[in-house]
Amino acid sequence: MRKKIGNGVTVNFWEDVWLGDSNFKTRFNRLFYLTSNKSCSVSSVLQSGEAQWAWRRPVRDGLESAQLADLENLLRGYVLNEDQDSWAWDFNGSSNFAVRDIRNHLDNHNLLTAPHSTRWISVIPKKVNIFSWRLFLDRLPTRWNISKSGMEIDSISCVICHHHAESTEHLFGDFFSKRYFHGG
Repeated sequence: MRKKIGNGVTVNFWEDVWLGDSNFKTRFNRLFYLTSNKSCSVSSVLQSGEAQWAWRRPVRDGLESAQLADLENLLRGYVLNEDQDSWAWDFNGSSNFAVRDIRNHLDNHNLLTAPHSTRWISVIPKKVNIFSWRLFLDRLPTRWNISKSGMEIDSISCVICHHHAESTEHLFGDFFSKRYFHGG
């Protein structure tokens, strides 16, 4: 999500992402530290069609001068309008929000990718298919997996034999091994 500029009253010039892919605080860091008003709005900077700067001291040659030239070039011709500022959705290239887009974004960034496709067997109950899939990915809530996730538990010892850690491999033995799933 990003800010969509209308009149620029509610958008922070330096800290909000409103023009480009990052905020000006990051892109023009020297100028950000040089400005005397770090919480100014876009409308206060672009009031008369030309940028109004409030520096703590004059801009020096070198990197500061180069950043100022780049920033002014970026803002050249940028015109505010009478609309209210709003939020725009930017995952799908349009400003329209769709649950499908956030779902795809989360799936692409958070789900594991398996080296092979999942094969569901339609004559087996769905919960058995899901259990087998979680078993293969080592995502069952064994004591070992629970402790790896950072939760504190009294012991990771197997409740059946008390000699080994309660892991998926210990509980299911050869069934868990890759040989079983790949015919090795």
